[in-house]
Amino acid sequence: ETASLADYGVDKESVLVLEPITRLPIEEISSPVSPLDSEGEGAEDTMATGDSGAGAGAGAALGDGAATGSPRSSDATSMMSGGPPSLLPTLLGGFGARQGLCLALFIFGNVMQYQSHAMLASLRSKGGRGSGEGKRTYKIPKGFWFTYCSNPHYLAEIVLYLAFITLSNSWSQSTVILMTMVVMNLTLSATMTHKYYKEKFKTYPTKRYAIFPGIV
Repeated sequence: ETASLADYGVDKESVLVLEPITRLPIEEISSPVSPLDSEGEGAEDTMATGDSGAGAGAGAALGDGAATGSPRSSDATSMMSGGPPSLLPTLLGGFGARQGLCLALFIFGNVMQYQSHAMLASLRSKGGRGSGEGKRTYKIPKGFWFTYCSNPHYLAEIVLYLAFITLSNSWSQSTVILMTMVVMNLTLSATMTHKYYKEKFKTYPTKRYAIFPGIV
C-alpha cells in the first residue's frame, strides 16, 4: 500500500486512519434534543399565548360592541347567550338615505293616487253621473292635486312606479323600456283627457296641465 501511495505522490502521514466504531446498545443511546424541537416548543407556547390574547381581545371587542349597540355584536351576544339573532339589523343593513327617500315617494304616490280616485268617485252623486239611461252629467274635478293638473292619478302612478323600482334596485334595460312605455301611454291618455275637459267646459281652468305641472 505504501508503494502504491508513494507512486501517486501521497505521503503516508497524510492518510486519514479511520478507527472502528463501537456499536452502543440501543438502551444506551439517548435521543438528543433538536434545535428545531426547542424552537417548536417555543412556537407552540407563543401560539398558545397569542390565542389566549386573541380570545381576550375578541371578548373585549365583543363587549365594547355590545355596549355601543353594534348590530354584529348584538347578534353575536344573543347567539352566545342562546337566543336567536335579531333580524332588524339584517333587514335594515342596506337601508340608507336613498332608500328612505324612495320609500317616502312610494307612499306619497299611493296616497296621491287614492285621493285623486276618491275625488273622481265623489263626482258620481246626485246631479253628477245620473242613474237614468243616457243621462250623464260631468263635472270639473277640483281640489287636492287637480289644482295643478287634470290627471294627477296618472302622475301618481308614474311616481310610485319609479320609486318602487329604485327602492328594490331593479333598474335594468327591461325596466327602462317598460317605464318608457308606461310614461308615453299615460301621457297620451292624459293629454286626450285634458283636451276633452277644455272642449267640454268653457270655464275649465287654463292654468292646469295635462299630467306634469309646468311641462305638459
